[in-house]
Amino acid sequence: MVMALAVIAAAGFFLCLTPASLNACPASPAPNASYTTIYSIPNGCEQSSCDYFLAARLNDADPTYLDFWLEGNADGWIAVGFSETPIMANSDVFACALDTNNNSIPVLIDAWNGQGNSNTRDTQQDLCSRVLEYTFGRILCSFTRAIDTDDPNGQDLQLDDNLFLLLGTGSNPSTANPPALTIHTVTPLSSSSMLNVVSRAFESDYRVFARIPAGCERSLCTYYLAVRTNPDDPDTLDFELEGDAQSWIAIGLSKTASMESADVSGCVVQA
Repeated sequence: MVMALAVIAAAGFFLCLTPASLNACPASPAPNASYTTIYSIPNGCEQSSCDYFLAARLNDADPTYLDFWLEGNADGWIAVGFSETPIMANSDVFACALDTNNNSIPVLIDAWNGQGNSNTRDTQQDLCSRVLEYTFGRILCSFTRAIDTDDPNGQDLQLDDNLFLLLGTGSNPSTANPPALTIHTVTPLSSSSMLNVVSRAFESDYRVFARIPAGCERSLCTYYLAVRTNPDDPDTLDFELEGDAQSWIAIGLSKTASMESADVSGCVVQA
């Protein structure tokens, strides 16, 4: 029997991630894995017809990694950059690029834009390649990267921070060896505001039940609750609970709108 319950919410929590092992790649996502759309051009387009499409999900085998899906219309390269500002300098860039030696299969590139917008390959390549395709002027690639690589060279940003997105494509294949991004003729598009790609990816198979304030970006909410049915056991529910507080966060389920006889689950920060 399904019973309607009142939700009683309170807060106090922080989220902590342990840096992933260097050069490690978790299991690939299933072919039918669902992704959350992060950005599409035009807005709301069908994936296969978008000029630019970016989606992400938490890796099932290791949730300290993000799986990305990137595709769009380009004859040279397609890329997404993450930056603390809406400009190219000091941005962390993931790209799929064609080169003149092999213009049928894209190459995955982990790059860094330093000061002056100079784009160079990262000393440490931290992307795990999954799918790389080029067909009739359209590049498609999927890859995985740790949320926090703990890169000793300072060429990676931590993806659970609030960051601007830089979206770009290029029309010319690379002549460099190894392949690199060629100069683009149009300045990459920046997202209008910062967003947290990890928070968006969390929502790929969770249903959001509470946001305070209403409609807030997850990482900016004072209280956030999402729930899903566990994929391995449909009789079990998985909860995601996050909010601003110093000591604890909790969710209560009750047959009434009061705290009396409520079933409470919470997370406590130990002193």
